[in-house]
Amino acid sequence: MELWLGEVKFYNDFYRAVYDVVPEIEAHFQKVYLRNEFAAITNKIDKSFPHYDKLVRLLDPNTSLDDVFKAICVPVLLTYDSLLVAKHREFNDAYVNEILPEIEANHQAFLAKVKCPVKIHLFLCPLEDKAKLSSTLLDKLTAWQKI
Repeated sequence: MELWLGEVKFYNDFYRAVYDVVPEIEAHFQKVYLRNEFAAITNKIDKSFPHYDKLVRLLDPNTSLDDVFKAICVPVLLTYDSLLVAKHREFNDAYVNEILPEIEANHQAFLAKVKCPVKIHLFLCPLEDKAKLSSTLLDKLTAWQKI
C-alpha cells in the first residue's frame, strides 16, 4: 500500500521550479499537514475499494508517522524551458546525446536540494517554450468550452 502525494511546477526556469517545489515537498512531511490531508481524504475513500480497510488504518491518526512514511511516494513533475529542445526538431540520437547530460545535471541539482524521508519520483519535462505551450493550451481550452 502506497500513498502518492504529488507536486507539479509548470515553470520556464528549472532552478525556480526547484526553489518553489522543495519547501512544498518538505511541508508534506510535517505532522499537521499530513494529518490534515489524511482527514480530508479518509471520508472520500470508496468502501468497495479492495484495500479500503488497510488504507483507512494507514490514514488513522493513531497510526505512527514512521509507518506512514514507509508508504508514501511523491511524484514531482517539473517543466522548464530548454535551449536543446528548441534547437532540435526531431527525436533522434543527436537530441538524446545532448539532452541527457542536461537532464542528469538537473536531476542531481534537485537531489542536492531536497531532503525527505520518502521515495520521490522526479519527472523532468524540458520544453521548447513554456509560455507558448501555455498559450496554446489556453486557446484549445477556450475553443473546447465554446462547443
